[in-house]
Amino acid sequence: MKNEVVLHSASYLTPEGFGNSSSGSRQWPGEDGAPADPMDLAGISWSSLFDSPCPRFGRMDLLSRLGLMAVELLGVDFAARSDDERRETGVALLTPTGSLSTDLAFLRDISPSTFVYTLPSSVVGEMCIRHRLQGPQLCLTSGSSGGRTILDEAAERIHLGEARAMLCLACEARSADAVEALDFALAKPSPFCWDVYALYLVQGAGGETPKEKTVGAGVEVRAACLDLCKAGE
Repeated sequence: MKNEVVLHSASYLTPEGFGNSSSGSRQWPGEDGAPADPMDLAGISWSSLFDSPCPRFGRMDLLSRLGLMAVELLGVDFAARSDDERRETGVALLTPTGSLSTDLAFLRDISPSTFVYTLPSSVVGEMCIRHRLQGPQLCLTSGSSGGRTILDEAAERIHLGEARAMLCLACEARSADAVEALDFALAKPSPFCWDVYALYLVQGAGGETPKEKTVGAGVEVRAACLDLCKAGE
C-alpha cells in the first residue's frame, strides 16, 4: 500500500513579489513602499527577508540564491527535525534552462568560484548542505511538462517509502547572456526571467497545518504552489 502524500507548505519568488502558504503574497520592499526593481535580484539581499544568517549566499549563482530563498520562505524548521527525519528528506528540482547562465559566465570569466555552479544540480547540493538533508536528490531539465513530472517524481519517492518528506522546486534564472544564446539557438525571442516555486511534501496528514492538501497525479508545481499560497491570504 502506497503512503499518502500531502502538500504541507508552499512558497514562491517572482519579479512581481513573493509569498508563502502561511502569510499569502507580498510585494518586494522598496523606497517609500514602492516595489524594488523587479529585474534586479542582485539587489535583493538575504537579510532583507530573513533574520537567520546565510554566509555563503553572496558567493552563490542566481539559481542557488533563488532556491535557498524559496526553501527558507517555506518556514520549515529543519534544525528542529531529528537526524532520522533529515536523512529521509530529499530534494527534487526542475530547472528548464539549468545552469546555462552560469555556464556562459564561466566561459567569459573562468574562475573556481563560478565553476562549482556549472551544474544544474548545484542548487540541490546547497539546500542539502544548509539543512543537512540526505534523502533522494533529483534534478530535471525540461520544458512545459516538467512541472508536473517533477512533482509526480517527488511524490513517488514518498509513495514508495524512499523518503519521509521532499522539497520540490521549479526554478528558472536566465541572464542577459542566456537570453541571447537561447534567442540564437531557438530562433525566437526568449525573455529575461527568474522565478521559483517551492513545495514541501510530507507523508500522511501530518497534522501540522490545516492548509495541507493531498497531492494528486498530474498537478503542476507552479499551480499547486500558488493555490496553497492563495489559501494563506
